Amino acid sequence: LEDPGAVTVDGEGRVFVCDRASHRVQVFTPQWELLTVLASNGRLPGQLDTPLGIAVGRDGLVAIADCGNHRVQVFSLPSSPPAKRRKGAVRQEGKKSAKRKRHSAPPPS
Repeated sequence: LEDPGAVTVDGEGRVFVCDRASHRVQVFTPQWELLTVLASNGRLPGQLDTPLGIAVGRDGLVAIADCGNHRVQVFSLPSSPPAKRRKGAVRQEGKKSAKRKRHSAPPPS
């Protein structure tokens, strides 16, 4: 982690950390092993610029306040075994997206 900010824990004990400097969210197991990384730096759907806030819903969707891009993006986590990197937002809302957009998240690489 370069510049950790907001942190939340879901019902399964996974820890979500907004890393503002690296423009991503890292997800850890309850034992603090890296489970997956959400997003990368950029302006495209599924990319973040200075994530500042995070919330995880009961449905498993992860809402991230993408401050630098003036939007909120919603991601889904893989339900399969751990993945190293996860790109692609399920949807985004905010200043730069006048209409609601849905995006298919690519399979973990």
